[in-house]
Amino acid sequence: MFFPSYKLFFSEVLLLLVLASSTSHSHLLSMAALKSWIAGRLPHPLILVPGDGGSQAYAQFKDHESDPFQIWIDLRYLISPRTFSDYFKLKYNNATRRTEENDKAIITFPGWGETWPVDNLDSHPHSVTRYFQDLTAAFTQNPYYVPNSTIRGAPFDFRRAPNENEDFNPKLKRLVEDTFHNGKDQRVVLLGHSMGALYALSFLKNQSDIWKRQYIKAFVAVSAPFGGSIKALKIEASGDNFGIYFGNPLWYREVQRSMPSLAFLLPDPRLWPKDEVVIYTAAKNYTVHDYKEFFSDIGFPEGFQMYEDTKLTVDGLIPPTGVEKVYCIYSSAVRTPGTLIYPSAFPDAQPNVVYEADGDGTVNMRSLSVCQSWANGSEGVDQVETLVIPGVNHLSIVLDPRFITRVKEISHAEQPMPPRESFWQALLNSLSWRQ
Repeated sequence: MFFPSYKLFFSEVLLLLVLASSTSHSHLLSMAALKSWIAGRLPHPLILVPGDGGSQAYAQFKDHESDPFQIWIDLRYLISPRTFSDYFKLKYNNATRRTEENDKAIITFPGWGETWPVDNLDSHPHSVTRYFQDLTAAFTQNPYYVPNSTIRGAPFDFRRAPNENEDFNPKLKRLVEDTFHNGKDQRVVLLGHSMGALYALSFLKNQSDIWKRQYIKAFVAVSAPFGGSIKALKIEASGDNFGIYFGNPLWYREVQRSMPSLAFLLPDPRLWPKDEVVIYTAAKNYTVHDYKEFFSDIGFPEGFQMYEDTKLTVDGLIPPTGVEKVYCIYSSAVRTPGTLIYPSAFPDAQPNVVYEADGDGTVNMRSLSVCQSWANGSEGVDQVETLVIPGVNHLSIVLDPRFITRVKEISHAEQPMPPRESFWQALLNSLSWRQ
């Protein structure tokens, strides 16, 4: 649907086509010219692919009837880590090399195509759970952008890597095509944040170049961990407390380890050399080339199986083909974990963290900046543009006005409705008069 001004615009287009079809053969309508004129004056639809933890999630009990209730993010569950883990964790099946739901709850990620599950991660929105909310608000100031029509969300089960979310690619393909048609055949800007950028990259690599050139205007990769992150390695070892200042990271380690998406985000050995130690312990040291030994030593061998299962899902170091333009947007100058030092009790103590000076607080710079090496030409994308926003962290970048402004520019979201006089003049110019 569109607001009245856009409805009027397309009504006038339809009127001209009717009039043109009733004229004599001496009055020929240049459909290509008319279509080009329209396309050049409309914005491009936007689809948002969220990152790890970037979609609302709901739980429903298995052992008795219950209505679904929000579990992510409901702060009450985060401060009750045992309950949260019991409901939200996955079980790894060694025989199938896949995860399954736990025995207590079924987890769903509703709102496919909608923006509300990715705008604010709490169904009772508040400032600390804002995600794409400010971006959506900025876009919908333009009447072209209507939630679930021309600005869409693609929430998914972020606990799993792409190899277990097999329905994601076909669903996203249909969503892109529907959004393209909703937007009056305007190509779509596909934006992925964090792990969502890897999901979007995997999707693009699984579509034909012909399809991408027809439906995709641009791929916007935001804070993309193309080569993984040391922080993911720290979470596998010792957990993370989700920023809850009084929470012990070990409380959440079980549920975090159960998610294959965490293994999917481990540092890529191609970016960390064999002689670069990233974990120091009293007994031995580890590089990112020692994952099998690392997971065995922390008592979680399934983690290495998850890594093996997910590492070939998408190669983050190789760009998609057939995409007109890729935009890489990420932050810099934020201290980011680079080395973990365990004086004792590895892995059950929290490490002393040696920070790298550059990164976004979550993803290391060598991983964020991979897209700068993506070559132009037939073996890569047509063009790559990089925007580095210093001083904002991995999550807050999507709330930054500089980021929002650039995404609006990429999508032509500031495109005003053309004056009606210029519209009708263009229609007249599209007629070829023959004597």
